[in-house]
Amino acid sequence: MNPIDRLLDINEAAALLHIKPSTLYGWVHQRRVPFRKHGSKVLFVMSDLMAWSKAQDISPIDGSGRLSPSFHGNGGKRRRAASSLKTEQDRSRPMTSRSEAKNGDI
Repeated sequence: MNPIDRLLDINEAAALLHIKPSTLYGWVHQRRVPFRKHGSKVLFVMSDLMAWSKAQDISPIDGSGRLSPSFHGNGGKRRRAASSLKTEQDRSRPMTSRSEAKNGDI
């Protein structure tokens, strides 16, 4: 058997990922990580965990806010939080205070 394909218990898998076993149990419950069940025992295949971990890569950015051209970990794709994206209309809208909004002074 190839050492990378060996089965890990929850403590070994948590140590491999540098997280607490309780965190890993949570991820299993949420089905965020690949795992196997042998009866009531939760087991992990090392190669599956390593592939899953690799898929968690986040692309670095250069000083201009663009993706670094030297990084090809996820095909040059980068996600941006929806809350950080504002439309031009949102930027031009005047801000109102809470008291103005409550009193209907807007």
